[in-house]
Amino acid sequence: MVRRPSALLVLGVYAGVIAAMAILPAALPLLYRLVWAEVRASQAEFYTKTARIGQALDKGSPLPRSVGVRYLKAVRTDGTTLHRSGQLEPEAFLEDHVCGEPSGVMGAVVQNVPLTAVCYENPQLRVFALWDAPSRSYMGIGAFVVALATVAGLVTALGVLQVLRPLSKMNTALSEVGLGRRGVRMAYTGIHEIDELISRLNQTATAVEEREYAILARVSVVQEMARLVAHEIRNPLQSLELLTSLVAEEADQHERRQLAASIHTEIQALDDVVTRLLREGATRGALRLQARPCNIAELLQHIRSVRSAEAQRKGANLALSMAFEGTVPLDRALFSRSVENLVANALRAVPSGTGVVRISTATDGDHLVLTVDDNGPGVDPALGDRVFEPNVSGEAGTGLGLALTKGVVEAHGGTVQFSSSDLGGARFQVRVPLHAISGPAR
Repeated sequence: MVRRPSALLVLGVYAGVIAAMAILPAALPLLYRLVWAEVRASQAEFYTKTARIGQALDKGSPLPRSVGVRYLKAVRTDGTTLHRSGQLEPEAFLEDHVCGEPSGVMGAVVQNVPLTAVCYENPQLRVFALWDAPSRSYMGIGAFVVALATVAGLVTALGVLQVLRPLSKMNTALSEVGLGRRGVRMAYTGIHEIDELISRLNQTATAVEEREYAILARVSVVQEMARLVAHEIRNPLQSLELLTSLVAEEADQHERRQLAASIHTEIQALDDVVTRLLREGATRGALRLQARPCNIAELLQHIRSVRSAEAQRKGANLALSMAFEGTVPLDRALFSRSVENLVANALRAVPSGTGVVRISTATDGDHLVLTVDDNGPGVDPALGDRVFEPNVSGEAGTGLGLALTKGVVEAHGGTVQFSSSDLGGARFQVRVPLHAISGPAR
């Protein structure tokens, strides 16, 4: 591919040529006048010198010093030759031609030597002389004019390049923006039109960066929701696996039907939760509740029945202590999954064979207080409220499940906190209003 010249270079060269050509129309007539004036001055000088020689010869005086005279001939009107000297012998017609000129001066070439021929006449004599042609300064003047035009062209070209240089920088900046580089900005030049272009460039770069940040934020939300959905599928699947194994081993027809009903209920709740998580999200305040009166005792009994198989396998005691068994306005599917996350974390944290997980309820004013205690290692106090952030995990199994729990509880207008349990491990305490949620659900 042929490399095309830079537009700035082309503009600079054009501007320089135009500036040089703009000087020449004014400089050339001036040069002509200077050269013509110099020629007239030198001719007048040679004529004066020749006249002085003639006057001196007419009076019989010695010839004045006449440096540069190549040929000299002085003749009286009666034909008497007063003086004749010189190594160059011009043709006879040259003398007649010069003496016939009104000015008596003209340029001539004799034997390939440029000379100035001068004829001085008065009533007594005629003097004809050939002088060395003076060195002309018009060459120097012409060189000066050309140099001046060149300098003007260069200065103009450099000025144009300097003024238009930001355009080249803008082209580079646009290429960097196209490559996805951030922080591309240009400083203003003080030239109104160029500064408007720079302002648009900076605005475009900012808009591209903001658009990229928005896309990255959306990707982050999708990734976060994918992790939450994966988490919400993993925990129930473990319980469903145990329940299905119990169904296969259970001989009592009634117990088998209850286990199958629990599995069916858990699958429906799981499908509902996952669908709503994908549609709305839980950790960014976008979750919309479907709150209905919910019997807290039935909800906790269901959670216990679902997790009992896991507790039995680990040899842990999953206990219920309910000082409050009434009805609370809750989104049963989401709230059940949130409490089940706390129970699942506790079961993972307690020691095998001696583990204790206790679910208790109480009231505090107009709030339900639901507490999950365990005798595991507890939560590192240094984590603080960060245990409820996604991707933060501790010895008690905190992580995405706690992030979901926090989002659901806060959507109910409640709070969730952790502290040390009297059983020696961690305590997670959920507080939600006993009556209608104050303010619109988020």
